[in-house]
Amino acid sequence: MTNGPILSRDQQLQLIEPITRAEVQVALQDIDSQKAPGVMGIMESSSKKTWSIIGEEVSNEVIKLLPI
Repeated sequence: MTNGPILSRDQQLQLIEPITRAEVQVALQDIDSQKAPGVMGIMESSSKKTWSIIGEEVSNEVIKLLPI
């Protein structure tokens, strides 16, 4: 491992920063709705279309699931 790439201190600190609502939204928008099979495909597509309504609640739930 000493011969491989090593993260700088700034990069290490970025890895432990709290996730933001904006990052949750970007992650959801990056999911290809056509690649998600079955029910998940429908959910991803509708989640993107209704983000202005459900975005805050979805973001809060995702953030709650992440370790602090």
